[in-house]
Amino acid sequence: MDLRNARHWTQDELAKRTGISKSFLSEIENGHTVPGGERLLRLAEALGTSTDYLLRGQAFAANDTGDVPVAIPPDLAELAAAKGWSFLATERLARAQKSFVARRSRAAQKPWARADWEHLYEAVKEYLDS
Repeated sequence: MDLRNARHWTQDELAKRTGISKSFLSEIENGHTVPGGERLLRLAEALGTSTDYLLRGQAFAANDTGDVPVAIPPDLAELAAAKGWSFLATERLARAQKSFVARRSRAAQKPWARADWEHLYEAVKEYLDS
């Protein structure tokens, strides 16, 4: 993942904007680590790009721009209603899950349970309604 070309910021500035240490940013740039979901979302937000671009170096395909409706799985819809999550937060959570899971092999994928959705929500909740 090459963050240097996304914006012309120093590591110090990007570290301040994301709350991620300069040393961890260096490890990402040098391919020694991949950030978890929360850090990945913070980086994408600060850099004005998508997690897809940060992970693969490619912009969203035309059908992934956010203009295409996302299907809300029934388990997620029920959980969101029970927890009082906004529609926007629920839709963004479904998009985030779709983006993360799409990177795994089809054989390794399994249906998500309520606990999986709650774990993802807790990891990214501060970014869902913003």
